[in-house]
Amino acid sequence: VGSKLFGLDKLSGDIAWQVRLPGPASTGPSIDEQNAYVGTLDGSIYAIGLRKIRELYLEQRLPDWSHEAVLWRYQAGL
Repeated sequence: VGSKLFGLDKLSGDIAWQVRLPGPASTGPSIDEQNAYVGTLDGSIYAIGLRKIRELYLEQRLPDWSHEAVLWRYQAGL
């Protein structure tokens, strides 16, 4: 639970990048080949594009431009 999503180097375990989440996470992320999915405390689920994260990382625009990696949001009914 927190406000950031971290990518780790699989060999060293070092933090490779971090992305600011749109809200405090309420779940651990689920990840497929294209996206990371994170639930937040307000009942939303966000899809965050891994390709866009990589692009922003290579351009050295993370974490300031994290919002550009958000592909969609689903708001669950309360």
